[in-house]
Amino acid sequence: MNLVNNNLEKAIHIIEIPTTLNPNTISDLHQQWETINLDVVRFILLKSRANNLFCRGMDIGWIAKNDDNSFSEAMRLFVSFLERLHNCPYISISMIGGSVEGGGLGIVAASDLVLATEHSSFQLTEGLFGLVPGIILSSLLTRVSPQIIKKMVFSAKTYSASEALNIGLVDEVTAVEDLENCLYSWLKQFNSCQKQSVIDLKSLLGKNQTLLTNRGMLLLQERLRQTEIKERFKNLAYYFEME
Repeated sequence: MNLVNNNLEKAIHIIEIPTTLNPNTISDLHQQWETINLDVVRFILLKSRANNLFCRGMDIGWIAKNDDNSFSEAMRLFVSFLERLHNCPYISISMIGGSVEGGGLGIVAASDLVLATEHSSFQLTEGLFGLVPGIILSSLLTRVSPQIIKKMVFSAKTYSASEALNIGLVDEVTAVEDLENCLYSWLKQFNSCQKQSVIDLKSLLGKNQTLLTNRGMLLLQERLRQTEIKERFKNLAYYFEME
């Protein structure tokens, strides 16, 4: 990153988002968080490790092969990461240059600012499997209305960057070559905000999210144990392996 202001660059902590979410990749997210320099960091920058993909959400292969149905620990870890984004004393910024699906939208929605390129796309795929985005629902509701969430789940439609901007899921859409300048412009705007204001505002806005998240997590665990849904994931995982 070639930011002009070196002091501003030092205030940024980059977290690399994995292409899929499973126990190992979610644990890695927490490990990256633990390396934050508490004294100087003001901004958390969430970026993908892939060029044309931000995050697909749950690792289909891991779900299909998880025969003991022990999903709870990974779910708790992911919920904990989203809570860190919601409640941290830093301003979190997602930079998206590709597709985002399922649980990946939870990371996006939990971010304080979302910047996307024109090539980005967004999709809630849970309805295709007989699921709902229960774990990330409270995050989604901070950005979009319940009616929009219904449309996204019921249709599994892929939303373009401009459509995501219109519904409030994204804050700004820019050309690929302008993304870094766009980020720097926002950093300058936010840099004067005192950390205590960030902490207090997030504390007030984040009330009553825990109950909904816990209910969503229990529902997802229950559904993933059902034979019919498990078979759907196994069939899809097999399809990807054969490609």
